[in-house]
Amino acid sequence: MKFTDTRSKLKEFSGATTAEYQMQYITAEVKDVFSQIHDQFVDYLSNDITDNEIKSDIKDWLGNAYYKPTNGNAKECLEICLTVKHLYGRKIRSWTDNALKCYDNLLLKYIQEDRMETIEKTGRNNKERDVYQHLINMGGDHQEIGRCFEYIYLIRNEFQHVQVVNSNGIRMPKNVSNKKYNESRDLIVGWFKKALVNLNSKIK
Repeated sequence: MKFTDTRSKLKEFSGATTAEYQMQYITAEVKDVFSQIHDQFVDYLSNDITDNEIKSDIKDWLGNAYYKPTNGNAKECLEICLTVKHLYGRKIRSWTDNALKCYDNLLLKYIQEDRMETIEKTGRNNKERDVYQHLINMGGDHQEIGRCFEYIYLIRNEFQHVQVVNSNGIRMPKNVSNKKYNESRDLIVGWFKKALVNLNSKIK
């Protein structure tokens, strides 16, 4: 499925349009929520993204080597916002960066340890997209997972380009509206949900 096709199919997801997170949790202590989670940040984040469709124990499946860094990045996502439905505006930039680092580890574990496959480099250096391309080349549901991650990665890269050149050749800061960030958020969360549900069906 092409990027433009899947973009239009995921338009139904719509999260917060304003700083609803602050209004909803202004009297709540994030540390109290973390205490209830019992350090299982990746499980909490995954169920939040997928509307509680992830039932397997990610911690046991990942093992110590993968779980600690994965859980750490999930915690950073939750520190930015406790639920994806309340993500808004610029928060999606740092949230996406941490979420990709978190879930890239699941892909590495699945490909290299569960399937015992080697991820080939597409250039001189190791790149995140090598992992996504590996899945895309596998076809079927694996291809869908790989494409979802690649689309998220492409939008993440767009967040890094913060300069534009005006008609006079002068570089200016890029002005991105909260509406645009929210549109990107809806796509990113939709792609993460689709990828994680597909991946979860394969690691049980």
